[in-house]
Amino acid sequence: SGGPLPEGLVCTVGDDEGKLKQTVEINTSGSQGLFLQDIFGSLKMKSCDEKSCLFPLTYTYTLRNIGSTPMEITEVERTRSDSTKDLLALLPDVTLEEDAFVSVNEEDLFDICEEEGGEVTTLSVEADPPEGLPCFDEFSYVIPPSADPGCRVRVDITCEDEEGTDCTKIESPPLQCNDGEEIESISFTFVGGSCEESKNTQDDDECLDFNGGPLFEESRFVCVNANLIKIFDDTVRVGMQFTIPSTTGVSLTDNIMCDVLNVEDGIKRQFLKIDTSGQKALYLRDVYGSVQLESCDDRSCIVTVDYTYMLENVGSNDMEITELLRERGSITGTTSEDLINLVQDTTLAVGETTEAKESEVVDICIDLEVITNVRVEADPPSGAPCFDIEEYVIQPDPKECRVFVDITCVDEDNTNCDDIPPPPSFQCDDNLDAVTFTYLGGKCSQSFNSQKNNCEDFNGGPLISSSVQCRDIDGTILSQSVVTLDEAITVKSSSGPLPKILSCVISDSGDGTVLQSLQIDTTELSLIDTYGSLRLESCDEKSCIVPITYTYTIENIGSNPMDVTELVRVRGISTEDLIGLVDDTSLDAGEETFAQETEELDVCAKDSFLTTVRVEADPPSGIPCFDDESYEIKINPLSTSPPTEPPTEPPTEPPTEPPTEPPTEPPTEPPTEPPTEPPTEPPTEPPTEPPT
Repeated sequence: SGGPLPEGLVCTVGDDEGKLKQTVEINTSGSQGLFLQDIFGSLKMKSCDEKSCLFPLTYTYTLRNIGSTPMEITEVERTRSDSTKDLLALLPDVTLEEDAFVSVNEEDLFDICEEEGGEVTTLSVEADPPEGLPCFDEFSYVIPPSADPGCRVRVDITCEDEEGTDCTKIESPPLQCNDGEEIESISFTFVGGSCEESKNTQDDDECLDFNGGPLFEESRFVCVNANLIKIFDDTVRVGMQFTIPSTTGVSLTDNIMCDVLNVEDGIKRQFLKIDTSGQKALYLRDVYGSVQLESCDDRSCIVTVDYTYMLENVGSNDMEITELLRERGSITGTTSEDLINLVQDTTLAVGETTEAKESEVVDICIDLEVITNVRVEADPPSGAPCFDIEEYVIQPDPKECRVFVDITCVDEDNTNCDDIPPPPSFQCDDNLDAVTFTYLGGKCSQSFNSQKNNCEDFNGGPLISSSVQCRDIDGTILSQSVVTLDEAITVKSSSGPLPKILSCVISDSGDGTVLQSLQIDTTELSLIDTYGSLRLESCDEKSCIVPITYTYTIENIGSNPMDVTELVRVRGISTEDLIGLVDDTSLDAGEETFAQETEELDVCAKDSFLTTVRVEADPPSGIPCFDDESYEIKINPLSTSPPTEPPTEPPTEPPTEPPTEPPTEPPTEPPTEPPTEPPTEPPTEPPTEPPT
C-alpha cells in the first residue's frame, strides 16, 4: 500500500472451496536473484517494478455496413489463443444504415517473454438485412513472435561491507567523537587546504600557515602528542587517508601537534594542534587546515564495501560474455569501467552462472546516493547478442547531530565581565547616603575591620537565617529584614546622610531572641570589612557587587533538526539545569536560540569565577550530541591595598578582651621598627609596602 515490499513474500494458493493447495515463499529483499519468467511452484514472475513481460494493448474493432441496405448486427465474437468472447453487448449501436460504422475497444495484456511469442486475434461478425439472407465477415490481427529468445542473460548486484552487512543497511556512525573518554586513534584525509579553509567546532584549535601553506600534491607530516612523543612521520598525498598514531603502544594524550613540511626542501608549511582529550568538540568531517577528520577509534565515515556482479545464462543457447560495463555516481563524480577482466568465466552454458567482484570505498557520512549501474552483454553462437541492466543504490543516512554553545557575560553597561574593574579604592567616603551588607552569619570573633570591636554575641550567635534591624542613635529604624546566608541588606536614611553610628541587632526571626549586637562607625568604612555577621559590600556608588548577565547561545550547526533537551550550568558548588530558560528548544539546521541568567559579581574578591555549561540535543535519529563551554572571570586586584584593609589572615587566636582604646587612626606608613613582641619572626628590613 506504500513503500517497498517486505523482504519476503508468502503466497498461498487454494481452490474454490478455500482449501489450501500450495504455499510459496519468495525472497524480495534484493539479496538473492529474482528474474522475470522465474517459476515459483504454480506462479511465474511476470514483472518487478518497471521491468515487465506484460505490455498493455488496446484493440479497436470497427464494423461498417458496406452494403446497399440497412442492417442489424447480430453477432460479434472475438477469438484469441484459447479464449473466445462475445462483444455484441459492448457495441453502442447494432443498427447500421448504408455506409455507417460502429467501433468498440478492448484492453488486453501481451506477454512478450513467452518463447512461443506472437499472438493472433480473430473477430467474426454477422448481420441481418431487413429482407433476405444474413451476411458475415471475419478478420485476424497477428502480432509476430519477438526476437529469437535463445540468448538471454541476467545480471544481479549484491553489496556487503567487511562484516557481511548488506550495503543498504550499513548504519552511519554518530559524528561526535568527544564522549568524555580519551581518544586512542584518529584518521585524516589530506585535503591540502590552508588554515582559512578550516571548518570545525574546537574553540582553541590552532592552525598556522607558513610560506603560503601546504599547496602541494604531497607533504610530510610529523606529529607529536602533548608529551612531545613522536606518533606519526610519513609522506602523504592529497586524497590519501592516514591514521595517527602510526604505531601501537603510543598514546594521543590530550592533543596532537603536527608540522606539515614540504617534501622537497623540508620547509614548514603549516602547524596544526587538535584537542583529542575527548572533552572538546571533535566531529567526523571536521576540517583542520589541510586535513579532514575521517575516523576516531571505531567510528568512521569511510567504509570498504565489496560489490558482486552475478551473471546467469537464462536463455536456451550457450553464450559468451563480451562486456560488463559498470558506472558509479557519488560525491566525487561518475566513473565508468569495463570489468570484463574480473569475470571468472566468460563462457556460459545454459543455466550456468559466473561472477565478478570489486571493492570500493564509500563515504557513509554524506547524505548522497551512491548509484551503481551495470550492463552485461553476451553473444550466442548464432543470432543477435543480448544484454541486461541492473542498478544498486546505497543511500547513506548520516546521524548528524552537531550543537554548539557559547557564553557571553556583560554588566549593566554592556561591559564584558572580564573587563569590569574593581573600585579604585576600598575606602568609603564620609556623609554616606546608603550602605549595603551581605549577611554571613558569623560571630563577633570573625570580625575583620579597623574599627574598635563594638560587637557582642548572645545566645550562641547568629543563625542561618535571622532578622536584621539597623537604627540610628535616636532609635529610628533605618532597615529591617529577614535574611539568610549571602543575602543583602541595604541601610539608608530617609532624609540626609546616614548617622555616624549605626546600631544593628541580629535576632532570631522566629522568637525575636537577640543573637548579636553591633555598633558601626559610618565615617570609617572600607569595602569587604566584616562586622560580626555583616560584610560591607557597597557605600553609595562604591560597590563590590556588580549585577551581571550570562547569555548562553545555542546553535544547531548540523544538517538535521534537533530538540535541545538539557542545558546544565556549573558554577562553584552550584549546578542547575537551565532548560526552562531556553527561548526555543526546537531548532532547524542553522538556527540558534539562547538562555539568560543574572548573577551578582563580587569585584572586590581576589579570585576567579568559572562558569561551565553543557548543552545536549536530540536529532530525529535519536543519537544525541552535546557541547561544553567555559567562561572564567578573573578579578584584577588593586595595585595597592586600602589603608584600612586588614592583613590577609587574622590572628589564629583572637584576643580575649578587645583593646580599651583603639588607635585614633590606622598607620599610613609601615612601622620603621618591628614590634618588640611580634607573633612571628619579623623581617630584618621593614616591608616596602603595607601588608596585603
